[in-house]
Amino acid sequence: MTAGPGTSRMHGYCATGWEGVRDALARDDSGTEIGGVSLAVHHRGQVVVDLWGGRDPIDGQDWTRDSVGTLFSCTKAITSVILLRLVDQGLVDLESPVAAYWPEFAAAGKGAITIRQVMSHLGGLPFVGTTDLTTLYDQRASAALLAAATPVYPPGDHWMYHALSVGYLDAEVVRRVTGRTVGTILQQEISGPRSLDLWIGLPADRDGDFRPSHPVVPADLSLLDGEPTDALEFAALRTAREVVSLMVAGEGASGAAEAMITRAFRAAEIPAANGTANARGLAGFYAALIDRTQPLLSPALLRRATRSQTDLTAPVPPEQVPHRYGIGLDLRNPNNPMLGDGCFGHSGAGGRLGFCWPDEDLAFGYVPTTMGLGEPDLRWAPILDAVASSVRAAG
Repeated sequence: MTAGPGTSRMHGYCATGWEGVRDALARDDSGTEIGGVSLAVHHRGQVVVDLWGGRDPIDGQDWTRDSVGTLFSCTKAITSVILLRLVDQGLVDLESPVAAYWPEFAAAGKGAITIRQVMSHLGGLPFVGTTDLTTLYDQRASAALLAAATPVYPPGDHWMYHALSVGYLDAEVVRRVTGRTVGTILQQEISGPRSLDLWIGLPADRDGDFRPSHPVVPADLSLLDGEPTDALEFAALRTAREVVSLMVAGEGASGAAEAMITRAFRAAEIPAANGTANARGLAGFYAALIDRTQPLLSPALLRRATRSQTDLTAPVPPEQVPHRYGIGLDLRNPNNPMLGDGCFGHSGAGGRLGFCWPDEDLAFGYVPTTMGLGEPDLRWAPILDAVASSVRAAG
């Protein structure tokens, strides 16, 4: 394919009948600099798209077959599945209090908050309580802050996005039950056996494949100061500040997110935010989730986890459309349409996207280097339209 205005050369594999997906990926009419990018699709047990291309504007390196980048909130679904696997094994009960597995969590009136509520962003603990990177890189330190915290609202009353806190909450339950971190379990039970380029805590020997993200976010946290009028608005502001503390571009970082170009960030386990993968690894995870022979979760639990937990809750802020969210998995909604009813997965800041479409036995992964706070990403629509067209043509 020849590059031209508004296009980038893509490399890799594209099955017959899926050429429109390759063309949609290569052409960028969204006004967003494409940077480095990878895209992968599995359909009916076969890899039909495995593409990569573009050049990282931060370090000038091409995105290659083995390049990987930060997944941001796509990480949440991976951490959730690791916890759900413990439910499948009978080691965790979704309706049991978190404190049954993590006694310190009962402090400040949290003794009745359930595993299901925490996983579904209904627990009332939307922020960790710090923007200190050393603490955010430390699972135990962040979990200790949450164990001592008082809920912002009565659990179950509101759906409020727990941008970083949900990962530490889920991962601490996993650690208390198994004695292992989510990153360790991911490698031992999921990524390693399936040879997936997918980590929470990138190993040092893959540092050379890491491509940094280039953010379009405020470089000055004071831009998020504001004057909240109530506790929920204050909580939303604190949550945003914690996320931006990881994404700020430093003067010496050539436009990259300063924290993310450090080995400390890549090595840490931030279980809601710093998963690392390429599209092949992300799509492979979702393909494993709906595998017909050895799925990551039992069909019964997956059906339960993909039923909306939030239809009867009030969203925050109140002007938002009620967000449909399962147990640790995002469902089709206006900000993340995926490919229709029955799809589930998770998106991430700047346009990362991974999901399943079980009815069509389809798994999708998209990992760019651009990074922002707004969703949906304008580049999704033509790519998803092309995927849908190829599925229809396949009959």
